[in-house]
Amino acid sequence: MNTLMRKNPDLFGGLMENLWNENNWNRPAEFKRHFSTPAVNIKENETEYQLELAAPGLNKEDFNLEIKEGILKLSVSKTKQEEEKTENYTRKEFGFQKFERNFALPKNTIQLENIQANYEQGILTVTLPKQEIKETVTKVTVQ
Repeated sequence: MNTLMRKNPDLFGGLMENLWNENNWNRPAEFKRHFSTPAVNIKENETEYQLELAAPGLNKEDFNLEIKEGILKLSVSKTKQEEEKTENYTRKEFGFQKFERNFALPKNTIQLENIQANYEQGILTVTLPKQEIKETVTKVTVQ
């Protein structure tokens, strides 16, 4: 049995040309949609919630965390650093990053005074300890 196959003689011929073609690198809307907001994992166990945010290339001082009205607001605003003129770049896109993520916290279940944050190896980990929910029972006497 014979199989027909179309031959593509220029399979790799334009690979390097396409790689360095400026038009292939200027797709800001497409890249912004995928890379402007870091990915987050949220874990829960019996004693705490743990939020992990992937944000490589930052310093712990770049993060701002605040809680207001039951919302954990996590933001970064890193401005460009002064460039050293020793390197001869043909293109330079590193240097500025800004994002904000908001998370609604479960009502009255977090020990706000014991929240901790740690930034290590490009991962920001925010630990939100749970507080014990005490059910109060009020007995009403019928008159």
